[in-house]
Amino acid sequence: MYKILIVEDEEITLDISRNYLKKMGHDVKTAYNSKAAKELLEVFEPDCVVLDILLPDGSGLALCEHIKKKYDCPVIFVSALSEEEDRVKGFVSGGDDYMVKPFSPIELYYRINARIKHGLIKGKQLELMRFEDMEIDISRKECRVGGQKLELTKKEFEILLLLARQRERTFTLEDIYTAIWGIDDVKDTRTVQTHVSNLRESLSRRLEEKNTYPRFGEPAINSERKRSLIIKASFTLLICI
Repeated sequence: MYKILIVEDEEITLDISRNYLKKMGHDVKTAYNSKAAKELLEVFEPDCVVLDILLPDGSGLALCEHIKKKYDCPVIFVSALSEEEDRVKGFVSGGDDYMVKPFSPIELYYRINARIKHGLIKGKQLELMRFEDMEIDISRKECRVGGQKLELTKKEFEILLLLARQRERTFTLEDIYTAIWGIDDVKDTRTVQTHVSNLRESLSRRLEEKNTYPRFGEPAINSERKRSLIIKASFTLLICI
């Protein structure tokens, strides 16, 4: 049994999909808009999201981007938008599959299973990330340096994993806040700054003890008085200031 989140505002489509997936043994939750979907994502942690593009409070494309930044689950678009341009936008936003309405719930069921199984196989290969003497164990939510576990909070580990997965990207504190806390309207970045500082201190202390520094690229932290701290997603940033 897999956990499926359906984000759909058309009641008929929603009911047909939900009833069939439940009949086939899946645990199904539903949301009618982006706001409700984000709230459910926090507590439900689905194995797959079935997502409409045209939602009452925004675009499913934007919601897909949010999901892909924060969660490891496939997203299957179901939409009445059938043009090639629409399908391409779905894949560019991070979608793993695209079905045009009307569609068969049987086909949806098999597409969901296929995507989840593919993700599980891929996930097994990515459960452990290694950077010289540093290891990030995704399944255990642990970071180890020289085989010794770092004592990190849940948010600190999530920030570390975010940076590890997107090492070529430059993040602002607002970017990190949105990705980790799931809130777009950032009024105070001090929370992020505190977690980043703690994470940097923990890594710095352990790496100094081991006298080893993983090579992730050039140090890349830039600070300006009137701008947020800009963070280059490489671990060197955590030990250079």
